[in-house]
Amino acid sequence: MGHPVPPTYVARAIGNTIKKLDKEILGGAEKWISEWEVMFGSELHVMVFGSPKVDLYETDFGWGRPKKIEDIGIDGAVGIGTICRIRSLCTIRF
Repeated sequence: MGHPVPPTYVARAIGNTIKKLDKEILGGAEKWISEWEVMFGSELHVMVFGSPKVDLYETDFGWGRPKKIEDIGIDGAVGIGTICRIRSLCTIRF
């Protein structure tokens, strides 16, 4: 057996990894608000969202599957979303 690893070594390694992840995740955070203000201040922008793992039209809460799902926003932004799981059934056309 080799020499035991001191607990301070492990704690320091974990701390350094957390600091590195914080820098990667929060990199450029000081610009986020100004970038959002520019985007929402423009006349034309499109937001597309969806999930490949969630199929809300297949969800049954006991009163049957939904026929229509609407998204309501409080800021007046316009977006397009897909809420079905199977890519071939989720075609968006303009």
